[in-house]
Amino acid sequence: MENKKVRKWLEEHAEPKLREFSSALVPGARPMYGVRLPLLRAYARELAKREDWRAWIEGASDDTVEETLLQGLVIGYARMEADEAYTCLAAYAAKIDNWMLCDSPCCSFTFVRRDRERTWMFLQPYLASKEEFPLRFGVVMLLDHFLTDTYIDKVLECLDGLRPEGYYARMGVAWALSVCFVKYPRQTMPFLEQSRLDDETFNLAVRKILESRRTPEESRLLIRSLKRS
Repeated sequence: MENKKVRKWLEEHAEPKLREFSSALVPGARPMYGVRLPLLRAYARELAKREDWRAWIEGASDDTVEETLLQGLVIGYARMEADEAYTCLAAYAAKIDNWMLCDSPCCSFTFVRRDRERTWMFLQPYLASKEEFPLRFGVVMLLDHFLTDTYIDKVLECLDGLRPEGYYARMGVAWALSVCFVKYPRQTMPFLEQSRLDDETFNLAVRKILESRRTPEESRLLIRSLKRS
């Protein structure tokens, strides 16, 4: 599997209007083709079934968003032993420099659920990072794979201890908290009432909870009252 074949596929499925729209959502990102995510996921599944997917990952280009994003998706879909999977995941995480490269593949890394304790430890350096996108990666991985009865309290405690720097790191924490509230309101409400998060991140979380259609009407007044001035 050669890079030029992947690029040819991307060129054939590129949409100029989508490229223009997506580029505006991710300012400063590497160039884009403008290929829809469902198509990228389907193509990544096809690539992951090929015998030479490892060789392609090793030599893949990071020149565009889609080429980089495909690498993350293939890692999520390919079959491999745990040690190799975590090694590939760490290599991909080092390439994340915008929210699109972070959020779209994270939900595909379902192999991490086979050993959540190992994954929890794997994520700690990212959750302790002062850099914007490593921290967002750690938080989105918690959001996608750790909102369970067993882990919800640990997730809330972890989120409360974060001091995110940068808009996308803060928004990642806010997004995670909004989903925590929808799924586990009984555990999340006391957390919100006593949260040690900085005001900007906390107010973003309040906004995200209120924006969610899944937030019960009877909870909205109380949530609004928590907003900090």
